[in-house]
Amino acid sequence: MPRRDSRTRTLLLATSGNFAQLGARMLISPLVPAIMVSFAVSKSRIGVVLTGMWAVYAVFQYPGGTLGDRFDERRVLFVSLGLTAAVPILLGYAPTFSLFGLFVLLLGAGTGLYFPVASSMLTKRFEHTGQALSLLTAGGSIAGLIYPAAAGFLVVAVGWRPTMAAAGLVAFLVLLGGIAFTGSPDGGNGDRGREWLSLGAMRAIFRRPGVPLTVALSVGFGFTWQGIASFFPTFLFEYWNLSETAAGVAFGGLYLLSSVAQPVVGRLSDAVDRDLAMVTSATLAASGLGVLLFATRVEFVVVGVIVLGLGISWPGVVQARIMDHFGDAERGQGFGFIRTVYMLLGSLGSVVVGSLADAFGWIVAYGALVGVLSVVLVVLVTRRLWGQA
Repeated sequence: MPRRDSRTRTLLLATSGNFAQLGARMLISPLVPAIMVSFAVSKSRIGVVLTGMWAVYAVFQYPGGTLGDRFDERRVLFVSLGLTAAVPILLGYAPTFSLFGLFVLLLGAGTGLYFPVASSMLTKRFEHTGQALSLLTAGGSIAGLIYPAAAGFLVVAVGWRPTMAAAGLVAFLVLLGGIAFTGSPDGGNGDRGREWLSLGAMRAIFRRPGVPLTVALSVGFGFTWQGIASFFPTFLFEYWNLSETAAGVAFGGLYLLSSVAQPVVGRLSDAVDRDLAMVTSATLAASGLGVLLFATRVEFVVVGVIVLGLGISWPGVVQARIMDHFGDAERGQGFGFIRTVYMLLGSLGSVVVGSLADAFGWIVAYGALVGVLSVVLVVLVTRRLWGQA
């Protein structure tokens, strides 16, 4: 186990890097109205580009983990942060929408390398992996709170182009700090992991005991989060008639509460049980959605937001459960592959929730997410009652 001060620096690098890479992607959404005016493009064209970014981000989880295992995790981390620093500047000064779209896809690829490598690096260095990975994911939640709020101020003050470029400056500062304070690279595993690029090796991952269930649970949680994250302000605006400002504040509150709850639930998963921590998160999230859907007074929106925000505390525990299936030499590759699979499937949450809301209304749309969480709870509780690992 590395020295405590070294592990602390590594945790700070990983968490601040996750803050920077997720923030760079999230910054685009609040700038969409200004970008549409600047390039004279429609919402549908912007939507295609953003969908492409998230898809590329998901696909690059597997190469990121593979490169981290074969070479050196910190080198791959620095490459990802370097791209996260450079691409927002290119985005901010793209002369045409075609180049803007190309750079958005490049941002998805560069940031997609980050998370599996950072997660593997922390898992190798910390005994309490649930807490460490929850702190890592909490860095992203804090970005979800800060970046959109900063964008709302800066886009008025200086315009969308300098605002977008500012995200690159944040990543550049994190990169400099990482190079200066985390020491020399550890060295990689040479050619180890090449066999993971075959279809047979990918199938072998799913034959491991417990992996199919972990993937299924990850898809359920990812699907739910995607549906909430994509439409929560719109839901509050349309269903509860809140103002756009109030809906935005409530959305930021979700991220704030989630960032506080994640390390606590991660520690619970280390001290007691991963599945118990997941049950706690899913129960709170389903309860919060239920309050928001069926409360009779607008005052209960606050209660629903608080309970839901505390419930969305599963990301670090999900990552830790995936990591538990792999040893050090293969952890980045296996983790990256599973993240690619579950993130691509989980991304359907946006499409499904949006379609259900258009066709049947919000009770059906967000009620479907309560249903998904209920299935997750039934599976986890049944396994616990039967005493399965």
